[in-house]
Order: sequence, then C-alpha cells, then structure tokens
Amino acid sequence: GPKTSDVICRGLGYPEGGVGKVKGGGTGAIWLSRVNCKGTEHDIGDCPRRCGGDQCTHANDVGVCCSGFRLGVVGKRENRRESFATIRSLEAHCYHPDLCQPALDHQVVFGASNGNPNHDKVWSAKLGLGEWSSFGNRKCASDSDMCVLNNCNFRDNELSSMYIPEGVKVTLYTGKYFKGRSITYFGPRNIDSLSWDSWDDKTKSLKILGADRLERSNYVMRVYRASATLTSMP
Repeated sequence: GPKTSDVICRGLGYPEGGVGKVKGGGTGAIWLSRVNCKGTEHDIGDCPRRCGGDQCTHANDVGVCCSGFRLGVVGKRENRRESFATIRSLEAHCYHPDLCQPALDHQVVFGASNGNPNHDKVWSAKLGLGEWSSFGNRKCASDSDMCVLNNCNFRDNELSSMYIPEGVKVTLYTGKYFKGRSITYFGPRNIDSLSWDSWDDKTKSLKILGADRLERSNYVMRVYRASATLTSMP
C-alpha cells in the first residue's frame, strides 16, 4: 500500500515518500511478506508483517520508487537486534540469530539412550555453558549468547543419559524456554539413565552453568542384601 511505500522511502532518506508496484523477478530468500505499514513507523522492520515468504513467490515482489531528493536522514528501527534477550523474540521480529561457535571446554555430553552417551547409536550431542532454550531441526538455541548452534543433534523429549564434567551444573526443564518442572545435577557425574529420577524423555530446555565443587555429604550410606536378583543399578 502507499503507506508502506512511504515508510520504506523515508527509511532510506527520502522524506517525500514514494510509490510501490508489483514487479516480480526477484531472486534469493524472501525476508518479509504481507507488510502493511500504518504510515507512522520509521522503519519497515517495525511495520506489521510476516517473516519469510508466507504463501508468496518472487512473482509477488514489489518495487518502490522514491520521490524527491535523498537527504541522508535514514529511519531507525525501534526494535533493534540488541534490544532482544531471547532467540524466540529475536526471530519473531524477523531477525536471524548469529551462529554459535562449538564449545571447546566444559562440554556436557547428552544421549538419547541409556548407557554411555558418547557412543549412543540414536543421537549424541555436546553442549557447552549456556542457557539452551529450545531444540529442533538440528538447531540448538542459546539465549545467554543469543545464537543458534547448527548441526546440533539434541532432540527434546528424548534425553536419557548425560556425562557432566567437574565445575559444571546442569538444570533440566520439562518445558521450552525454561518452563515447567526442573531438576539440577552437579558434575562430575556420569548419568547412564535418567529413568532413576523419572526424568528420561522429558527435557525440552536446559541450562549449563559453572558451579563450585559440592562439599562432601555427611550422610551415611547403608547397603542391604536384595531379596531378588537386581537387573540394573543407577
């Protein structure tokens, strides 16, 4: 619409606005679709819109012709990248998050099956320190570093084992974005089966944080003879 064209042109430094027309012929990714500016915005990024090509093709591409002289005063987006604190809110405003660099230390190893997660045949994943808010499509989102780790094998609702190094604690959540019930484990600890805590296949988000070494417990462990053969141990 004409208001959308005016916002685009003003954002480019043409205060007189402009006119848009469906031209088609574009190539590459479609970043925005169904843009419907009210005319009061300073940048197209603040207009009502859909991210990506929502039932659109390049045949729907619109070209804009701006009027007057370019004064050089460009629009400034209100919802800037640095104003967001979560990957979910960043993507909701059509920003693409940065890519995380794989961690080189303090790695926690996760696995889908009981046993050693380093040799899991279903999937195994290594994640470093961070607040990992969601998983899916081989991407793991870190809200603490505002980045996404590509080629990440972690799948929510499938975690069954993990190895935690010393100096690290892991908090698991039953919901995405650190919602729902939670449980915390301190390293160093090798957990071959989360089923002992009734926590297998329940994790949808998690936090990996630095932790001081826990003091030795004063509890006394007593061992009893079983009345039947044990098939497995925690």
